[in-house]
Amino acid sequence: MIRRPPRSTLFPYTTLFRSLRLGQDETTNLVTFGAGSKLSDNTSILTKLSLWRSRKESGTDTLFDGLIGAAYRPLGRYSLYMLSSLRFKYDRMGSAITNDSTKNLITSHEATYKVSPRWTLHGKYAGKYTWEDFAGKKFTAYTDMILAGINYDITRKWGFGVHAKLMNQYETKMHSIGYIVSTGYNVYKNLYIGVGYNSSELNDRDLSGNDYKKDGFFIEFKFKFDENLLDSLGVFKGERKPE
Repeated sequence: MIRRPPRSTLFPYTTLFRSLRLGQDETTNLVTFGAGSKLSDNTSILTKLSLWRSRKESGTDTLFDGLIGAAYRPLGRYSLYMLSSLRFKYDRMGSAITNDSTKNLITSHEATYKVSPRWTLHGKYAGKYTWEDFAGKKFTAYTDMILAGINYDITRKWGFGVHAKLMNQYETKMHSIGYIVSTGYNVYKNLYIGVGYNSSELNDRDLSGNDYKKDGFFIEFKFKFDENLLDSLGVFKGERKPE
């Protein structure tokens, strides 16, 4: 049974362990962990960890992904919402002859300000520092992204947005300036369907996160799974709500 967590306490954590034997000489294990805490009505923190390992006769491949984040969502009609995260990824190809490995440290900070019932401003900065060991040689690189834009609610369910995007890869001296134009419709309270166009040729999924879009025309689906949705489905029916 799913239970509603009380305020200002640790959310029930989730764990997952899977082991799969793909052959006589290969076994794959996956372990995941996630937990969150609502520090106040306005502030929450979240952590997620995952470890994937594949043991083969030629060596062991390892992929670790860890994230910690904080969100600030004050109550009020016109409010400033902020979200920050720090993520570390480690990828080692122990089964390869060269035993290559890559480490990424990714930071992301974004803010959304609702100026009026129809107009919303959005900004984001994300950066990634990379350490790579390839064929016995070591490389480092830094890539970052700046995103700024505005959204306009044509109706309560129909919206339109324009964003400018700047991406930089400093070691290769590559820079990309582009724009993203999109429009979408809230089919249901937590379900959004949209279409748009992304002119940026330089993209990085680690920096864009959930907003990642391949260059050119795109279709997007967004679904928000939260306590309000569970309430509407009657999951918490009969439970006493927190004071």
